[in-house]
Amino acid sequence: WFEGEKIYRTRHDAVYPPASYLMLWPLLGWSSKGLVRVFWLVPTVLSVAWICRLFVQHSGVRTAPLRRLLYVVPLASYPVGATVGNGQLSLLVVSSLLGGLMMLAERQRSWRRDLAIAALVLAALVKPSVSAYFFWVLLFVPGGFRPACVVVAAYVALTFGASLAQQQGPIELLEAWMRRATGGVEWGATRGEGGIQAAAPKGGASAGTAFVIKSINLHSLLSVAGLRRLISSASFALLGLLGAWVFWNRRGHLLCLLGVSAIAARFCSYHGWYDDVMMLIPLAALLACSRAADSARSRRIATGLALAFVLFLLAPGGIYALPPTLANTYVVVQAACWLAGLVFLAVMARRLGRPVASN
Repeated sequence: WFEGEKIYRTRHDAVYPPASYLMLWPLLGWSSKGLVRVFWLVPTVLSVAWICRLFVQHSGVRTAPLRRLLYVVPLASYPVGATVGNGQLSLLVVSSLLGGLMMLAERQRSWRRDLAIAALVLAALVKPSVSAYFFWVLLFVPGGFRPACVVVAAYVALTFGASLAQQQGPIELLEAWMRRATGGVEWGATRGEGGIQAAAPKGGASAGTAFVIKSINLHSLLSVAGLRRLISSASFALLGLLGAWVFWNRRGHLLCLLGVSAIAARFCSYHGWYDDVMMLIPLAALLACSRAADSARSRRIATGLALAFVLFLLAPGGIYALPPTLANTYVVVQAACWLAGLVFLAVMARRLGRPVASN
Protein backbone atom coordinates (compact mmCIF):
# COMPACT_ATOMS: atom_id res chain seq x y z
CA TRP A 1 0.00 0.00 0.00
CA PHE A 2 2.64 2.53 1.04
CA GLU A 3 4.83 1.70 -1.94
CA GLY A 4 1.98 2.88 -4.15
CA GLU A 5 0.90 -0.51 -5.51
CA LYS A 6 -2.71 -0.43 -6.67
CA ILE A 7 -3.62 -3.41 -4.53
CA TYR A 8 -7.36 -3.23 -5.19
CA ARG A 9 -6.53 -4.00 -8.81
CA THR A 10 -3.73 -6.53 -8.30
CA ARG A 11 -4.47 -8.48 -5.10
CA HIS A 12 -7.59 -10.59 -4.62
CA ASP A 13 -7.18 -10.55 -0.83
CA ALA A 14 -7.16 -6.73 -0.51
CA VAL A 15 -10.53 -6.60 1.23
CA TYR A 16 -9.81 -4.03 3.93
CA PRO A 17 -10.78 -0.36 3.46
CA PRO A 18 -8.08 2.29 2.96
CA ALA A 19 -8.12 3.54 6.56
CA SER A 20 -7.25 0.06 7.87
CA TYR A 21 -3.89 0.07 6.11
CA LEU A 22 -2.91 3.33 7.77
CA MET A 23 -4.21 2.11 11.15
CA LEU A 24 -2.14 -1.08 10.93
CA TRP A 25 1.03 0.58 9.68
CA PRO A 26 2.52 1.24 13.17
CA LEU A 27 2.50 -2.51 13.89
CA LEU A 28 2.91 -4.11 10.49
CA GLY A 29 4.18 -1.64 7.94
CA TRP A 30 7.78 -0.87 8.68
CA SER A 31 9.71 -4.01 9.62
CA SER A 32 10.44 -7.60 8.61
CA LYS A 33 7.86 -10.33 8.99
CA GLY A 34 9.88 -11.99 11.74
CA LEU A 35 9.99 -8.84 13.85
CA VAL A 36 6.35 -8.08 13.12
CA ARG A 37 5.38 -11.46 14.62
CA VAL A 38 7.10 -10.43 17.85
CA PHE A 39 5.38 -7.05 17.93
CA TRP A 40 2.01 -8.64 17.11
CA LEU A 41 2.36 -10.81 20.21
CA VAL A 42 1.92 -7.77 22.47
CA PRO A 43 -1.57 -6.60 21.35
CA THR A 44 -2.65 -10.23 21.05
CA VAL A 45 -1.77 -11.10 24.64
CA LEU A 46 -3.23 -7.84 25.93
CA SER A 47 -6.45 -8.45 23.98
CA VAL A 48 -6.80 -11.98 25.41
CA ALA A 49 -6.36 -10.69 28.95
CA TRP A 50 -8.72 -7.78 28.34
CA ILE A 51 -11.52 -9.83 26.79
CA CYS A 52 -11.38 -12.23 29.75
CA ARG A 53 -11.62 -9.33 32.19
CA LEU A 54 -14.44 -7.61 30.33
CA PHE A 55 -16.34 -10.87 29.92
CA VAL A 56 -16.31 -11.57 33.65
CA GLN A 57 -16.89 -7.94 34.62
CA HIS A 58 -20.05 -7.54 32.55
CA SER A 59 -21.48 -11.01 33.16
CA GLY A 60 -22.87 -9.81 36.48
CA VAL A 61 -21.40 -12.74 38.39
CA ARG A 62 -20.25 -11.79 41.89
CA THR A 63 -19.29 -15.07 43.59
CA ALA A 64 -15.52 -15.63 43.51
CA PRO A 65 -15.48 -19.34 42.48
CA LEU A 66 -17.83 -18.77 39.54
CA ARG A 67 -15.91 -15.68 38.46
CA ARG A 68 -12.70 -17.73 38.38
CA LEU A 69 -14.46 -20.32 36.26
CA LEU A 70 -15.74 -17.68 33.86
CA TYR A 71 -12.21 -16.38 33.28
CA VAL A 72 -11.50 -19.74 31.63
CA VAL A 73 -14.47 -19.62 29.24
CA PRO A 74 -12.89 -17.27 26.64
CA LEU A 75 -9.62 -19.20 26.86
CA ALA A 76 -11.47 -22.47 26.21
CA SER A 77 -13.38 -21.14 23.21
CA TYR A 78 -12.38 -22.07 19.67
CA PRO A 79 -12.55 -18.52 18.20
CA VAL A 80 -10.02 -17.17 20.69
CA GLY A 81 -7.61 -19.99 19.86
CA ALA A 82 -8.19 -19.53 16.13
CA THR A 83 -7.69 -15.78 16.33
CA VAL A 84 -4.39 -16.16 18.19
CA GLY A 85 -3.20 -18.99 15.97
CA ASN A 86 -4.10 -17.25 12.70
CA GLY A 87 -2.91 -13.80 13.73
CA GLN A 88 -6.36 -12.33 13.18
CA LEU A 89 -7.80 -9.01 14.38
CA SER A 90 -10.98 -10.30 16.01
CA LEU A 91 -9.81 -10.20 19.63
CA LEU A 92 -8.56 -6.64 19.33
CA VAL A 93 -11.78 -5.57 17.59
CA VAL A 94 -14.22 -7.25 19.99
CA SER A 95 -12.39 -6.22 23.16
CA SER A 96 -12.21 -2.61 21.93
CA LEU A 97 -15.93 -2.59 21.11
CA LEU A 98 -17.00 -4.10 24.42
CA GLY A 99 -14.64 -1.94 26.46
CA GLY A 100 -15.53 1.26 24.66
CA LEU A 101 -19.27 0.93 24.19
CA MET A 102 -19.96 -0.25 27.74
CA MET A 103 -18.57 3.11 28.87
CA LEU A 104 -21.81 4.61 27.54
CA ALA A 105 -23.44 3.31 30.73
CA GLU A 106 -21.47 5.85 32.78
CA ARG A 107 -23.76 8.68 33.79
CA GLN A 108 -20.96 11.22 34.17
CA ARG A 109 -20.18 12.67 30.76
CA SER A 110 -16.84 14.30 29.96
CA TRP A 111 -14.60 14.86 26.98
CA ARG A 112 -12.12 12.42 28.52
CA ARG A 113 -14.77 9.68 28.54
CA ASP A 114 -15.99 10.54 25.05
CA LEU A 115 -12.49 10.56 23.58
CA ALA A 116 -11.73 7.20 25.21
CA ILE A 117 -14.91 5.72 23.70
CA ALA A 118 -14.12 7.23 20.31
CA ALA A 119 -10.54 5.91 20.35
CA LEU A 120 -11.64 2.36 21.15
CA VAL A 121 -14.44 2.31 18.56
CA LEU A 122 -12.09 3.81 15.98
CA ALA A 123 -9.56 1.05 16.71
CA ALA A 124 -12.32 -1.53 16.20
CA LEU A 125 -13.13 -0.03 12.79
CA VAL A 126 -9.90 -1.51 11.51
CA LYS A 127 -12.22 -4.44 10.69
CA PRO A 128 -15.54 -2.86 9.69
CA SER A 129 -17.12 -6.18 8.68
CA VAL A 130 -17.48 -6.73 12.45
CA SER A 131 -17.53 -3.27 14.00
CA ALA A 132 -19.88 -1.49 11.59
CA TYR A 133 -22.85 -3.30 13.10
CA PHE A 134 -22.05 -1.85 16.52
CA PHE A 135 -21.82 1.74 15.33
CA TRP A 136 -25.59 2.13 15.64
CA VAL A 137 -25.26 1.65 19.40
CA LEU A 138 -22.70 4.45 19.61
CA LEU A 139 -24.79 6.71 17.39
CA PHE A 140 -28.20 6.23 19.00
CA VAL A 141 -27.69 5.33 22.66
CA PRO A 142 -27.93 8.49 24.76
CA GLY A 143 -24.46 9.81 25.52
CA GLY A 144 -22.91 8.42 22.34
CA PHE A 145 -23.56 11.09 19.73
CA ARG A 146 -20.51 13.20 20.56
CA PRO A 147 -18.00 10.31 20.42
CA ALA A 148 -19.75 9.11 17.24
CA CYS A 149 -19.01 12.46 15.60
CA VAL A 150 -15.37 12.19 16.69
CA VAL A 151 -15.15 8.67 15.21
CA VAL A 152 -16.61 9.79 11.88
CA ALA A 153 -14.27 12.78 11.65
CA ALA A 154 -11.23 10.69 12.57
CA TYR A 155 -12.13 7.92 10.11
CA VAL A 156 -12.54 10.41 7.29
CA ALA A 157 -9.12 11.83 8.14
CA LEU A 158 -7.56 8.35 8.19
CA THR A 159 -9.11 7.53 4.83
CA PHE A 160 -7.74 10.73 3.34
CA GLY A 161 -4.31 10.10 4.87
CA ALA A 162 -4.22 6.56 3.49
CA SER A 163 -5.13 7.82 0.04
CA LEU A 164 -2.02 9.98 -0.13
CA ALA A 165 0.18 6.89 -0.49
CA GLN A 166 -1.91 5.66 -3.43
CA GLN A 167 -2.02 8.93 -5.35
CA GLN A 168 -5.77 8.48 -5.76
CA GLY A 169 -8.71 10.30 -4.27
CA PRO A 170 -10.39 8.76 -1.22
CA ILE A 171 -13.73 8.38 -3.03
CA GLU A 172 -12.08 6.55 -5.90
CA LEU A 173 -10.26 4.28 -3.44
CA LEU A 174 -13.44 3.53 -1.50
CA GLU A 175 -15.22 2.57 -4.72
CA ALA A 176 -12.34 0.26 -5.64
CA TRP A 177 -12.42 -1.25 -2.15
CA MET A 178 -16.17 -1.90 -2.36
CA ARG A 179 -15.74 -3.76 -5.64
CA ARG A 180 -12.91 -5.88 -4.21
CA ALA A 181 -14.71 -6.45 -0.90
CA THR A 182 -17.87 -7.57 -2.69
CA GLY A 183 -15.86 -10.11 -4.63
CA GLY A 184 -14.19 -11.20 -1.42
CA VAL A 185 -17.40 -11.92 0.44
CA GLU A 186 -18.81 -13.76 -2.56
CA TRP A 187 -15.71 -15.94 -2.62
CA GLY A 188 -15.89 -16.50 1.13
CA ALA A 189 -19.56 -17.43 1.00
CA THR A 190 -19.00 -20.06 -1.69
CA ARG A 191 -15.46 -21.40 -1.36
CA GLY A 192 -14.09 -19.92 1.86
CA GLU A 193 -14.47 -20.71 5.55
CA GLY A 194 -17.79 -18.91 5.78
CA GLY A 195 -19.73 -20.79 3.13
CA ILE A 196 -21.90 -23.72 2.19
CA GLN A 197 -20.11 -25.82 -0.40
CA ALA A 198 -21.03 -28.75 -2.59
CA ALA A 199 -19.82 -32.04 -1.14
CA ALA A 200 -16.69 -33.73 -2.43
CA PRO A 201 -17.05 -36.39 -5.14
CA LYS A 202 -18.27 -39.82 -4.06
CA GLY A 203 -15.73 -41.52 -1.86
CA GLY A 204 -14.29 -38.26 -0.57
CA ALA A 205 -14.17 -37.13 3.01
CA SER A 206 -17.69 -35.71 2.83
CA ALA A 207 -19.33 -38.64 1.02
CA GLY A 208 -22.96 -39.07 1.98
CA THR A 209 -23.69 -35.37 2.27
CA ALA A 210 -24.97 -33.01 -0.40
CA PHE A 211 -23.30 -29.96 1.14
CA VAL A 212 -20.49 -29.17 3.50
CA ILE A 213 -21.82 -26.43 5.78
CA LYS A 214 -18.96 -24.39 7.17
CA SER A 215 -21.06 -21.44 8.24
CA ILE A 216 -24.68 -20.33 8.07
CA ASN A 217 -25.03 -16.64 7.32
CA LEU A 218 -26.88 -14.36 4.94
CA HIS A 219 -24.13 -14.55 2.32
CA SER A 220 -23.80 -18.33 2.36
CA LEU A 221 -27.59 -18.82 2.16
CA LEU A 222 -27.94 -16.41 -0.77
CA SER A 223 -25.01 -18.06 -2.53
CA VAL A 224 -26.36 -21.58 -2.21
CA ALA A 225 -29.73 -20.30 -3.46
CA GLY A 226 -28.07 -18.84 -6.55
CA LEU A 227 -28.73 -15.24 -5.47
CA ARG A 228 -25.20 -13.94 -5.02
CA ARG A 229 -26.11 -10.74 -6.84
CA LEU A 230 -28.26 -9.80 -3.85
CA ILE A 231 -25.50 -10.12 -1.26
CA SER A 232 -24.58 -6.45 -1.07
CA SER A 233 -28.10 -5.04 -1.15
CA ALA A 234 -29.39 -7.58 1.38
CA SER A 235 -26.47 -6.87 3.73
CA PHE A 236 -27.09 -3.13 3.65
CA ALA A 237 -30.83 -3.69 4.12
CA LEU A 238 -30.27 -5.76 7.26
CA LEU A 239 -27.69 -3.29 8.53
CA GLY A 240 -30.32 -0.57 8.16
CA LEU A 241 -32.93 -2.74 9.88
CA LEU A 242 -30.56 -3.27 12.81
CA GLY A 243 -30.05 0.49 13.00
CA ALA A 244 -33.79 1.09 13.15
CA TRP A 245 -34.14 -1.51 15.92
CA VAL A 246 -31.30 0.00 17.96
CA PHE A 247 -32.84 3.47 17.59
CA TRP A 248 -36.21 2.17 18.75
CA ASN A 249 -34.58 0.46 21.76
CA ARG A 250 -31.87 3.05 22.42
CA ARG A 251 -32.83 3.30 26.09
CA GLY A 252 -32.82 -0.45 26.53
CA HIS A 253 -30.31 -2.62 28.37
CA LEU A 254 -26.93 -1.68 26.91
CA LEU A 255 -25.32 -5.13 27.09
CA CYS A 256 -28.40 -6.69 25.45
CA LEU A 257 -28.14 -4.13 22.62
CA LEU A 258 -24.51 -5.12 22.12
CA GLY A 259 -25.41 -8.81 22.24
CA VAL A 260 -28.05 -8.41 19.54
CA SER A 261 -25.60 -6.38 17.43
CA ALA A 262 -22.96 -9.11 17.76
CA ILE A 263 -25.30 -11.88 16.63
CA ALA A 264 -26.58 -9.70 13.79
CA ALA A 265 -23.00 -9.03 12.70
CA ARG A 266 -22.29 -12.75 12.76
CA PHE A 267 -25.27 -13.68 10.55
CA CYS A 268 -25.57 -10.68 8.24
CA SER A 269 -22.22 -11.11 6.52
CA TYR A 270 -19.52 -13.64 5.74
CA HIS A 271 -17.02 -14.39 8.52
CA GLY A 272 -14.32 -16.93 9.17
CA TRP A 273 -14.79 -19.09 12.25
CA TYR A 274 -12.26 -16.96 14.21
CA ASP A 275 -14.73 -14.05 14.13
CA ASP A 276 -17.06 -16.09 16.36
CA VAL A 277 -15.16 -14.44 19.21
CA MET A 278 -17.92 -11.81 19.00
CA MET A 279 -20.29 -14.41 20.44
CA LEU A 280 -18.66 -13.80 23.83
CA ILE A 281 -20.63 -10.53 23.98
CA PRO A 282 -24.13 -12.10 23.84
CA LEU A 283 -22.90 -14.83 26.18
CA ALA A 284 -21.97 -12.15 28.73
CA ALA A 285 -25.39 -10.55 28.18
CA LEU A 286 -27.16 -13.87 28.77
CA LEU A 287 -25.21 -14.41 31.99
CA ALA A 288 -26.21 -10.93 33.13
CA CYS A 289 -29.86 -11.67 32.26
CA SER A 290 -29.74 -14.92 34.22
CA ARG A 291 -29.33 -12.77 37.32
CA ALA A 292 -31.17 -9.57 36.46
CA ALA A 293 -34.21 -10.85 34.53
CA ASP A 294 -37.57 -9.84 35.94
CA SER A 295 -39.02 -13.34 36.23
CA ALA A 296 -37.87 -16.81 37.21
CA ARG A 297 -38.84 -18.12 33.76
CA SER A 298 -36.68 -15.53 32.01
CA ARG A 299 -33.78 -16.31 34.30
CA ARG A 300 -34.09 -20.03 33.51
CA ILE A 301 -34.19 -19.34 29.75
CA ALA A 302 -31.15 -17.08 30.04
CA THR A 303 -29.24 -19.70 32.00
CA GLY A 304 -30.10 -22.45 29.51
CA LEU A 305 -29.10 -20.32 26.52
CA ALA A 306 -25.86 -19.28 28.23
CA LEU A 307 -24.96 -22.92 28.83
CA ALA A 308 -25.72 -23.75 25.19
CA PHE A 309 -23.56 -20.84 24.01
CA VAL A 310 -20.67 -22.10 26.15
CA LEU A 311 -20.97 -25.64 24.78
CA PHE A 312 -21.08 -24.45 21.17
CA LEU A 313 -18.06 -22.20 21.69
CA LEU A 314 -15.79 -24.84 23.22
CA ALA A 315 -12.60 -25.69 21.36
CA PRO A 316 -11.91 -27.30 18.97
CA GLY A 317 -15.39 -26.64 17.53
CA GLY A 318 -17.64 -29.39 16.25
CA ILE A 319 -17.14 -28.50 12.62
CA TYR A 320 -13.53 -29.70 12.86
CA ALA A 321 -14.01 -32.47 15.42
CA LEU A 322 -16.92 -34.39 13.87
CA PRO A 323 -17.49 -36.36 10.66
CA PRO A 324 -19.13 -34.33 7.84
CA THR A 325 -22.77 -35.35 8.42
CA LEU A 326 -22.59 -34.64 12.14
CA ALA A 327 -20.57 -31.48 11.51
CA ASN A 328 -23.38 -30.14 9.33
CA THR A 329 -25.90 -30.88 12.06
CA TYR A 330 -23.64 -29.17 14.58
CA VAL A 331 -23.49 -25.98 12.51
CA VAL A 332 -27.28 -25.92 12.01
CA VAL A 333 -28.01 -26.43 15.71
CA GLN A 334 -25.34 -23.90 16.66
CA ALA A 335 -26.93 -21.31 14.35
CA ALA A 336 -30.38 -22.04 15.78
CA CYS A 337 -29.03 -21.60 19.32
CA TRP A 338 -27.45 -18.26 18.49
CA LEU A 339 -30.58 -16.99 16.74
CA ALA A 340 -32.63 -18.01 19.76
CA GLY A 341 -30.22 -15.93 21.83
CA LEU A 342 -30.80 -12.98 19.50
CA VAL A 343 -34.58 -13.19 19.96
CA PHE A 344 -34.29 -13.50 23.74
CA LEU A 345 -31.85 -10.60 24.09
CA ALA A 346 -34.00 -8.46 21.79
CA VAL A 347 -36.94 -9.01 24.15
CA MET A 348 -34.86 -8.44 27.28
CA ALA A 349 -33.34 -5.23 25.91
CA ARG A 350 -36.66 -3.47 26.44
CA ARG A 351 -37.69 -5.32 29.57
CA LEU A 352 -34.43 -4.52 31.32
CA GLY A 353 -34.33 -0.89 30.24
CA ARG A 354 -31.77 1.14 32.12
CA PRO A 355 -31.05 4.73 33.02
CA VAL A 356 -28.47 6.14 30.63
CA ALA A 357 -26.55 9.36 30.20
CA SER A 358 -28.46 12.02 28.30
CA ASN A 359 -27.28 13.79 25.19
